[in-house]
Amino acid sequence: MSASLGSLVVSLGLDAAEYTRGLDKAQRDAQRKSEEIQRVLTQAGTLIAAGAATATVGLIALTKSSIDAADNLLALSKTANVSVETLGGIGFAASQAGSDLEGVAGSLGKLNLKIAEAARGEKEASNAFEKLGISVTDAAGNVRQADKVLLDLADRFSSYEDGPEKAALANAVFGKSYGSILPLLNDGGKALQDNIEYYQRLSGVTTETALQADQFNDTVELIGMSSQGVARKVMAELLPTLNSLAGSFLDNVVSGDKLAKVADIIGAGLKGLFTVGAIGVEVFNTLGKTIGGVAAAVLSVAQGEFSQAKKILEETGRDTMKG
Repeated sequence: MSASLGSLVVSLGLDAAEYTRGLDKAQRDAQRKSEEIQRVLTQAGTLIAAGAATATVGLIALTKSSIDAADNLLALSKTANVSVETLGGIGFAASQAGSDLEGVAGSLGKLNLKIAEAARGEKEASNAFEKLGISVTDAAGNVRQADKVLLDLADRFSSYEDGPEKAALANAVFGKSYGSILPLLNDGGKALQDNIEYYQRLSGVTTETALQADQFNDTVELIGMSSQGVARKVMAELLPTLNSLAGSFLDNVVSGDKLAKVADIIGAGLKGLFTVGAIGVEVFNTLGKTIGGVAAAVLSVAQGEFSQAKKILEETGRDTMKG
């Protein structure tokens, strides 16, 4: 009976120990899993944060780029005497044809001048539009807008074969910059009108938007100017003190034999470099010690610690001669 009881106790003890080991292992496994999950979550959080930061920076850059583009469009619209919405569409059509907004805006500015000349009856401009079969005035005798005339010109030029005559006509109404707008005209008036309408419907850019962009950039420029003004005022306040310090420093260096001592130390150091036959890395190491020592000495002089400066120079000289 006692033997059986003893065996039972031993067995229970072994089972308990095994259970404890199993429990400890389960706890360790759970801890490892928890740490692994925590590590994965931390990494995921880092990636998400980095992605959010990148997206934010990208959004800011895109916003500023859009503001600048709208501001530029407003400026070009004034040059071309065409509304922001229409000029933006013409610029979009130009990009589709392989040209660019700036070049087209310049050509439209020239076209405006030719329209005005033809409306005044100036012979050269009038003849050019007559050859093209385009009127620069409407039925009421009012001068037509350049963008309306441009649509007619696109229809005409798209029907002409490339060659000297086409180039001459383009030069007559757009001036020497006709090359930037001719690819656009070659697509015809309907393609141009469609692209203008696409832009107006999809871009979200209006005259009001462009005016707001212009105001924003002007304000930013004023803020920048104000910041520069503050910096200049601080500089103006500091300059007398800085000049006084610089003058005192110069006087301390050149007075007496201080400058001569500095020159002697540097000369001795350089002489040591080239007389001991040091080459390669050692040359640059020694030169670095010399320059560093002289710089430290000059700083000590600037702080009025002349004895310290002398000590530094003497030690630098000894180190230099040792190599």
